[in-house]
Amino acid sequence: MEKSPLVFGLILQSSMILALGAQNLFVLEKGLLRDRSFFVAAICSVCDVSLIMLGVLGAGAFFAQNEALSIALKVAGSAFLFKYAYDKFREGGSIALKTTKLDLKESSVRNILFSTLAVSLLNPHVYLDTVVLIGGYSTQYATTQERVNFAMGAGLFSIIWFFSLSFGASYFSEALKKPKTMKIVNYGASAIMSYLGVGLLLSL
Repeated sequence: MEKSPLVFGLILQSSMILALGAQNLFVLEKGLLRDRSFFVAAICSVCDVSLIMLGVLGAGAFFAQNEALSIALKVAGSAFLFKYAYDKFREGGSIALKTTKLDLKESSVRNILFSTLAVSLLNPHVYLDTVVLIGGYSTQYATTQERVNFAMGAGLFSIIWFFSLSFGASYFSEALKKPKTMKIVNYGASAIMSYLGVGLLLSL
């Protein structure tokens, strides 16, 4: 039996979003620090759903027909990932191990808003996943309604995933919010972002 567009959109997005990228790592970090984590998850969800709809309603097909733009997006995505990797590596090195627990203040709503929007909308890798890949794949459906259903499935998984990741990290926050753990998180994020950046360059 053929899967419905909504179900297939949900499955396709799950296969892509489960890989740890800059956006996921940001949500994870804010969850561990209990730094307005659900607000972060909400912003990421809105951004993902909006970009998915943008791709499905035409932008995905446009990028699929313009190879030069796709290459430019991959190069920009790699640069973003390498910069994020460098920042996380420096951040990990600046965390002292003398204290047994981090004592951090909650960020302002303004700072969280701009930081989350930056990692969501200034990250070309996010556009590759949502606008280019999901948008491009949606062109297999003949009708607008099928494409919208496909987008709704992909968007639904994004919402479930971001809030689950945020809740899970917040739940284990007290046990994990220690300097040594956050060092591992930052160095791990740096390694993952470097790996993804190299992968994008090799795909050119």
